[in-house]
Amino acid sequence: MPIEVYWYDDKHRLLMTDYQGEWTIEDLFSMGKQAAEHLDQVDHPVILFQHVHSMHVPRGLLGNFPQLSQLPHLSHPNAEGYIIIGASGLVARMVQIFTQVYQRFDVVDTIEEAVDLAYARLA
Repeated sequence: MPIEVYWYDDKHRLLMTDYQGEWTIEDLFSMGKQAAEHLDQVDHPVILFQHVHSMHVPRGLLGNFPQLSQLPHLSHPNAEGYIIIGASGLVARMVQIFTQVYQRFDVVDTIEEAVDLAYARLA
């Protein structure tokens, strides 16, 4: 699967969505469902990471923003915040547009920065 969803830490406070290679709009919808299922497993705040390893942007991404803004993990009561790791170029621009119109995402360059920001936010 081009987007994997898994717990990044043993306490289940950090949820990773890991984007590898080419992914599709359908992969995003699947990821949203999987992330929400993970969030259902806990009863505490969670920071969601989205680690982007490629510059790939699927066709139709911008036009699907209204539907993507409704993904179940984005409004989940346990979702405390969202951090994008490694976005650059067109991916970074898409994140910026989504953040301005729909929902705030923080953007950092490294996993270490993401972890530090997440734990500061959860403190």
